[in-house]
Amino acid sequence: MIQNSALLLLFSSFTIQANPITFDCSVKEILTFDKSAPEYWIKGNLEKRFIVSVDEEDVIVTSISDIFSSDTSKYKISTKEFGLIKAINNDSHSMHKTVIVDLDSGDSTISIQGSFHTTVWLLGCKKQ
Repeated sequence: MIQNSALLLLFSSFTIQANPITFDCSVKEILTFDKSAPEYWIKGNLEKRFIVSVDEEDVIVTSISDIFSSDTSKYKISTKEFGLIKAINNDSHSMHKTVIVDLDSGDSTISIQGSFHTTVWLLGCKKQ
């Protein structure tokens, strides 16, 4: 009985780990409509890497940077169609955050929109 329980536990952990699809992403382009964004901010964002992990309900995005603080955000999937995932992060009342992931190519966009700015990261991603 102990062997069966251990086998079930081991099988369950593999199932949970096998579900997410993870992409390693680099920034292809950044678009910002914040006229006050300094050049070092744009350059630093172009050098960021993102890890994008997609499971059944959420998209987890981790930004990795040598210049800025690394950050992890959780987005709730709102739409799944034609191999595209659209997810929204509602943690902030002052900003609207979305991520769109193409599950076939891995290419993604992350956008943050506030009352005074909009920034979009266009990502080139490789499935891990």
